[in-house]
Amino acid sequence: MNTKHFKSLLLLFIISILTLQAFAEELNSKTEANANLSEPNFPLSEDEWKDKVIVIPIRGVIAPESYGGQEENILKAIKLAGKARRIIMEIDSPGGSVESCDKICQALITSPTPTTALVIRKAVSGGAMLATACSEIYMLSGSRIGDIQPMMMMSSKSLDDRTAEKAEADVRAIMSSNARHNNYPKVLLEAMVSRSFEVYEVNFKNGDRDFLKKHAYELLRKSMEEGIDKRKFSLPPKIIVTEGKLLSVEAQSAVEYEIAKKVLTSKDELLTLLNITKEEVINVKLSDGELNPLKLLNFSKWEMGKGLTMLLVLCLIIGIAGTFTEMNMPGFGIPGALGLIGFASFFTILFLNERATIFEISLFIVGIVLLIVEIVLIPGFGVAGVLGFICLLGGLLFSLVPALDSNYMELNFGGEMMFATLITGGVLVIGCVLVLILMERGGKSPFFKFMFLEKNLPEGKEALRKGIEKEKAAGEEIMDQHTEYLGLIATAYTPLRPSGKIKTDKGELIDVVTPGDYIEKGKKVEVISVDMNRIVVDLYTS
Repeated sequence: MNTKHFKSLLLLFIISILTLQAFAEELNSKTEANANLSEPNFPLSEDEWKDKVIVIPIRGVIAPESYGGQEENILKAIKLAGKARRIIMEIDSPGGSVESCDKICQALITSPTPTTALVIRKAVSGGAMLATACSEIYMLSGSRIGDIQPMMMMSSKSLDDRTAEKAEADVRAIMSSNARHNNYPKVLLEAMVSRSFEVYEVNFKNGDRDFLKKHAYELLRKSMEEGIDKRKFSLPPKIIVTEGKLLSVEAQSAVEYEIAKKVLTSKDELLTLLNITKEEVINVKLSDGELNPLKLLNFSKWEMGKGLTMLLVLCLIIGIAGTFTEMNMPGFGIPGALGLIGFASFFTILFLNERATIFEISLFIVGIVLLIVEIVLIPGFGVAGVLGFICLLGGLLFSLVPALDSNYMELNFGGEMMFATLITGGVLVIGCVLVLILMERGGKSPFFKFMFLEKNLPEGKEALRKGIEKEKAAGEEIMDQHTEYLGLIATAYTPLRPSGKIKTDKGELIDVVTPGDYIEKGKKVEVISVDMNRIVVDLYTS
């Protein structure tokens, strides 16, 4: 590589870093600009909202502002609507922080203003908690409610049994409180939280209807069979939800089970039904509440901070640079070890922070195995190599994003994948440029010269001889250059891709590399240059 090429690569390296930084800053500025355009429109006092109908939109993840959520603004809006005619919670949310939802539920239950929930598309998990905290629920056609399984915030990672039991009991208590205050079927709301319930719907000839857990249902049947309970079923008992599943119902079923009051076709229909004119309505504007991974630099749900994030990037650069450098050197040495340490540290940090799972780590390892198979067993670069490369990239990308089936990813899939792709792509470019820089200039650094060449000798026996004689005449110490190998004709003992082993006529095995070409096992090769510990061979042509 000449000086011109080196300068070009160095310029590309600098441009890559500046582009990565500029792109992140641009996304941050856009997020801040959008947030400024949607500042909350709160009054100075609750008197300004007196006798008005306050519509509070609940969109996306319900979380504290420190996580990019809207908890504080929602609580403020509910408090300032204390003298309003009605509060309408317009809900389309996959859930969020249990603590945030609990605070908002308490604010709704204790509010002196009548509360109504309008489910736009879905009120699941924390969204269902907020909906049932309102005194009445209306649902648009096609919407659904339910499925409140406590999980780690904004992730689908399951809790351990003890923690899960505690979290489930806490959420079940919140739902029981909502049912008691607003006269919803308590068993059905609890079945939205716990998988251990099997719930039956029973209808009696006297017009009564009840929802019973399996144990209560069996006791009822027994008492009816023994004549203790004189009631008769008007319809065969029906299982609402089986054990092992969480209750989630669409709009019409929610009305049938007395969770929702009516299925509507639009928000205007709700206003008409409640005798509300559009002039009375105040639509509250909340902050966007969108999590910006590039701005937070803590991978959304983590409280990692910039330092640990940059450590991850550094580990990835070391892994990529070490691996590519090792591929261009004979044998296995320090660059390969550094590469393994870099990747191991990268996945260890992600695993300990509950981002990378066994799936992503296994996918990455499978990619490495496929590439080794391609390099060692299969000539050229074929299906195994392509699949290996895809698995490697997939392992890296998926380890940088939250679980794909999590509530958070449902709302932020595009942004998170763009972030992960940007980080992975940028690190690949930086790593490859570093490899080329180190291969070209590493031998001139006292720190790296034990791995790289101290001097590049001209190719050819005669040029090498003249160079050595010149240095001897100048009184310079000549290090062992393995000059006896220059011009040697030998046989490729292993495939050279580009590194491998050759076997001399005397049976000696030598670690070599090619200029970059693949040479099959058994082919005749010639040593074309010797650069200290680096012996370069090419296909022999007589």
